[in-house]
Amino acid sequence: MVISSNSRNAIQILAFGFHFLVLLCSKANAKCSRGCDLALASYYVWDGSNLTYIRKIFGREISEILKYNPQIENQDSIDTGSRINVPFRCDCLNGDFLGHTFEYTTQFGDTYDRIAERAFSNLTTEDWVHRVNEYPPTRIPDDVQINVTVNCSCGNRRVSMKYGLFATYPLRDGENLSTVAAAAGITDDLVRRYNPAADFSAGTGLVFVPAKESKCSRTCDLALASYNLWKGVDLNFIATTFSRDVSEIQSFNPQITNIDLIIAGERVNVPFSCGCIDREFLGTTFVYSAKQNDTYSIIAEKYFANLTTVEWLQRFNTYAPTNIPIDAPINVTVNCSCGNSSVSKDYGLFVTYPLEPGENLSTIANQSGLPPQLLQDYNPDSDFSRGSGLVFIPGKDQNETYPPLKLSNSAGISSGVIAGISVAGIVGSLLFAFFLFARICKRKKVKKVLFFPAASEQQYMQHRQAHGSASEETSDSAALVGAASLGLVGITVDKSVEFSYEELATATDNFSLANKIGQGGFGSVYYAELRGEKAAIKKMDMQASKEFLAELKVLTHVHHLNLVRLIGYCVEGSLFLVYEFIDNGNLSHHLRGSGKDPLPWSSRVQIALDSARGLEYIHEHTVPVYIHRDIKPANILIDKKFRAKVADFGLTKLTEVGSASIPTRLVGTFGYMPPEYAQYGDVSPKIDVFAFGVVLYELISAKEAIVKTNEPIMPESKGLVALFEDVLSQPDPREDFVKLIDQRLGDDYPLDSIWKMAHLAKACTQENPQLRPSMRSIVVALMTLSSSTEDWDVGSFYENEALMNLMSGR
Repeated sequence: MVISSNSRNAIQILAFGFHFLVLLCSKANAKCSRGCDLALASYYVWDGSNLTYIRKIFGREISEILKYNPQIENQDSIDTGSRINVPFRCDCLNGDFLGHTFEYTTQFGDTYDRIAERAFSNLTTEDWVHRVNEYPPTRIPDDVQINVTVNCSCGNRRVSMKYGLFATYPLRDGENLSTVAAAAGITDDLVRRYNPAADFSAGTGLVFVPAKESKCSRTCDLALASYNLWKGVDLNFIATTFSRDVSEIQSFNPQITNIDLIIAGERVNVPFSCGCIDREFLGTTFVYSAKQNDTYSIIAEKYFANLTTVEWLQRFNTYAPTNIPIDAPINVTVNCSCGNSSVSKDYGLFVTYPLEPGENLSTIANQSGLPPQLLQDYNPDSDFSRGSGLVFIPGKDQNETYPPLKLSNSAGISSGVIAGISVAGIVGSLLFAFFLFARICKRKKVKKVLFFPAASEQQYMQHRQAHGSASEETSDSAALVGAASLGLVGITVDKSVEFSYEELATATDNFSLANKIGQGGFGSVYYAELRGEKAAIKKMDMQASKEFLAELKVLTHVHHLNLVRLIGYCVEGSLFLVYEFIDNGNLSHHLRGSGKDPLPWSSRVQIALDSARGLEYIHEHTVPVYIHRDIKPANILIDKKFRAKVADFGLTKLTEVGSASIPTRLVGTFGYMPPEYAQYGDVSPKIDVFAFGVVLYELISAKEAIVKTNEPIMPESKGLVALFEDVLSQPDPREDFVKLIDQRLGDDYPLDSIWKMAHLAKACTQENPQLRPSMRSIVVALMTLSSSTEDWDVGSFYENEALMNLMSGR
């Protein structure tokens, strides 16, 4: 009997599934019950490997890997023969052992032995790889996914309770017990007790070694800065400096009953986010616009009330301490704390507190109502009686209570078990999903689950390349990943209206050319009037299912005045997204289109502020965080009042704060990509900040992101960022700077305002993403710029409810 290829594959899947079901049924004799959130893999760097390759193997971002490898000074150059600690989750697999199963895509010539020794640098063995895969060891197909299991450890209480993080360490020739212990900085005896059966002199095999955590492996959404009020300061100044609303500051300070009556010498708690800076410490970097006669000392001691120091300012800025240019963007770093579980789990919010002369441990304990020993335990190296320096004190939230420390929970179904049962349950899951979906469809639904055929990866890549876009291989949507092999994808739609094809066709005169108002990389856009409302309908091919899902996923859950509103969708023959109609085209048309009146400078500032507010909302106020990845003038729409809305979320990526994301290839538009994204694919909100900086340069110059030079013999292309940097770096740049300003503005513009926007754009396009401001800081800077452009009182912003609403989602 001849068995077809499809039948053979089905048999292999069922046999593999049965194998895992047998393993699951043996949990009565389980050797482990739970894993731990974090383990490290000690990856030996062989010739030709680099961080980009390691990131792809383990599915971890380079920035996260760097947290556990402070010895790496240049991420572009790592030494062959060195070791890299790679973080991963340690699961209890099938109740049998601790480990994690990675998915590896095979390449030409791969064997199980090569994958174990080369790709995974002996962190697993040929036998282990063969054990969890069904392909013959020497005949593995190219470009298929196989499972690779790496063992790990969560410690042993009987040995010691001092160590909770362990590295899976593959022994190599020449290593022994003493060399391993010395490298870890612990005793031979301790390493031996954690590995009683290991032969350290064999030069092969795995051992588990206590490892050090990142200096700031955990960040937190909220910290407080204790700001000592100086004479003349008010809450509006503090709010602008820390990029927070006055009302939010007041909510953490119940003693303030009148914002216009604050007394010098008192303290105000200012909320801010607490992140990891340079893999070394917790803090946040604010951007301060220098004033005349400012020095680092004045900025640190007066404007930031000793929450930072002159030394910190010098570390993160390049200007001379006493010769700072007016309007120069100064990076101001304020330290913070997210707590310490070894001290107490009862406190999860902390105040960065600058000590003043006359204060000591007793006075602060009396003032806070906390035990002196607790404060000392949280600040073991601090001298409270010195009268200077920072300490970290548990703080109260807006409800005047101490929030507890947030700890991650490693319980639940492990990824290894999920991987095992998912293969065995393909047939059952299909049947169950079919009957469940059929039953749900009979009911009146509040939420709708959308299904349509998924485009193949080959079709997707061909479509992307045909339109000149960079391509991507990603797993943005769990629905896409989970259903790709089934030929279906799904997404939950909460509030959007489902239209029929007939209704859309009628509203657009069968998608006639007369109704066509635009053409994008993934489809055409048509004008329509639907149910009494003007609308823009984007018609997309089925191959653009990833972009369709991305936009649907974002715009059904995120609503803001400065983000384009999604009205509904349709999936019939093609993919359709229905948006609110924005009357006035996009920013690119107004900057460079013929037949358009030049935008006055005040409108350009307002458009920048509106766009920044939209981005600030998806970066700062959504969970998960959304990253647009294609900010450019063509994706900023202008309404009839010349207010802006950010549009086109087809390339959006979502990330959980502090979590790793799967490595991605490039998407977006060249000229707007920052170096860390273009070279390494690193994705963070700072890539939107960089692109926004390019947009600011375009608002000033009306030039495109990539400019053709006027060389008569051989014209060259030059990025707009480089063009402005060449001018702004001159000793006296004003004359050449004026030449870059859009000539259509004539002489009717405030040069000082344009100069300030150029410096803001420069800060946004810094090569180091850590030095770029957040969108929240950019919003505050543009608010200040808008007030100076239109003689608008900044203080009135906080008294105007309509303007306040612009800063928050609807």
